[in-house]
Amino acid sequence: MLLAQNTTVSIFVWLLILVVLIVAGFVLVAWVTRRLKASDDSSSGGFTLSDLRELRRQGKMTEAEFERAKIAMLASMRAREAARKDPPKE
Repeated sequence: MLLAQNTTVSIFVWLLILVVLIVAGFVLVAWVTRRLKASDDSSSGGFTLSDLRELRRQGKMTEAEFERAKIAMLASMRAREAARKDPPKE
């Protein structure tokens, strides 16, 4: 009888360890996925509006150039946001 109880307790302990490992693995995968998506969204690969303002402030860009670049950047951001909200249908 004692051996049967010991085996049952051992099975439950290992089952609990397995469940904890599975949950920890799921949390880790979810965290890595979220980090990868966040880094993809934040890297535009071009100038930011702050960069353009700094160029204008330093005199390396005229006011007209700044306005054109700002309008183009905002249009690109809006198009990207619209594409993210309404993905193309196949």
